[in-house]
Amino acid sequence: MKTLLELERYERRWKRVFAVSALVLIACIVDLFPMRASGAERVGCYSFGTLAALIALLAARRLGDPERAEAVINGEWLNAAEHVDLPSLTDADD
Repeated sequence: MKTLLELERYERRWKRVFAVSALVLIACIVDLFPMRASGAERVGCYSFGTLAALIALLAARRLGDPERAEAVINGEWLNAAEHVDLPSLTDADD
């Protein structure tokens, strides 16, 4: 069993991991759409953005926070919805 200090350290570490990966994901989305990335830059944005989203989901899972995971999933949905080459996504609520 972990002590209170160990639990706080664990939570702080995963919150930092989540924050950094969320910032990377946001930077990738901003670079892709408002700035219209193309070529190798676009591939890099998709690669880093996907990796950042997966890391953010892992951090949310480790923190036991479903709201954080939902925010990451909504960001990925926005990414796919804004990209004209991808097929349209159906809404699960409909």
